[in-house]
Amino acid sequence: MAQNSSSHEELREGEADARSARDHFKAAGAAAAEELKQRAAAAADVLKTRAGRAAAEERVWAGDQFSNLQDEVEARPHRATLVALGIGVFAGVLISALLRPGPRRGREA
Repeated sequence: MAQNSSSHEELREGEADARSARDHFKAAGAAAAEELKQRAAAAADVLKTRAGRAAAEERVWAGDQFSNLQDEVEARPHRATLVALGIGVFAGVLISALLRPGPRRGREA
C-alpha cells in the first residue's frame, strides 16, 4: 500500500509540474507575442518615417526637374517648339495607324 500512495504522490507532483510548465510556456508565449507586436509597430513607424522623407525628396526632385525644363524652354523656345511638333507628328502617325482598318480576311470581293 505504501508503494501505491507514493505512486499517487508522484503522479500528483508530475501533474503539478506539467501545469507549472504549461503556465510557464503560456506566459513565455504571451511575452514573445507582445515583443513581436512592439517590434512590428516600431518597424512600421520607421518605414512610415522613411517613406515620408522619400516622398518629400521626390517632390523636391520633381519640382527641380520641372524648373529645369521650364528654364530650358525659356532659354531655347525654338528647340522646345520642334520637340513638341515632333511628338505631335509621331502621335498622329501612331493614332492613324491604330485606327486604320487592316486587311479583312475571309471576305471575297
